[in-house]
Amino acid sequence: MKTVHHIQITDEYLKVAQRIVLSQQTFTRLLYLNPWFSWLPPIIFSGYLVAMASYQLLDLFSGVVFGSLLILSIANMISKPRTLAKARDRNPLRGTVVTQSTDDNGIDSVSSLGNSHVHWTAFSRAVIYEQGVLLKLPTRDYIWLPDASLTEGSPDDVRQLVTAHVKDVHTSR
Repeated sequence: MKTVHHIQITDEYLKVAQRIVLSQQTFTRLLYLNPWFSWLPPIIFSGYLVAMASYQLLDLFSGVVFGSLLILSIANMISKPRTLAKARDRNPLRGTVVTQSTDDNGIDSVSSLGNSHVHWTAFSRAVIYEQGVLLKLPTRDYIWLPDASLTEGSPDDVRQLVTAHVKDVHTSR
């Protein structure tokens, strides 16, 4: 059985892949994907400053420290989308077409930058989503195979290959 994905590496593809990869770990999911978590530090620091000022317990040192922390937490909220966009812009495959062929031997990748072959034993984990499959290598690298980019084979064929050859397979809701 063989499947082929022709993936156009656009900003939209990179956004989806980045979001899926960030959702794999609890800390990065909280830090980058949950807006309520970003608002928590500024609310806490603002509340502290207002409470201490209203009770006239705010001295210069704690005012400067918590005021600085408030400014830094707001700057962090503003800079997150820009940081993620910069990471997408640094991707060397951006603007190219990558052909990913999967079969019983592994995955072959062909792009304008080069060719590679990865055996199934190299993947430490796979997560099956409704819209595709995410394969994780032991390093911090991932391969995102969206169902929409399939040109040969079916999504069920891809899932069957992954579950047959990758030991740690999870299904995401």
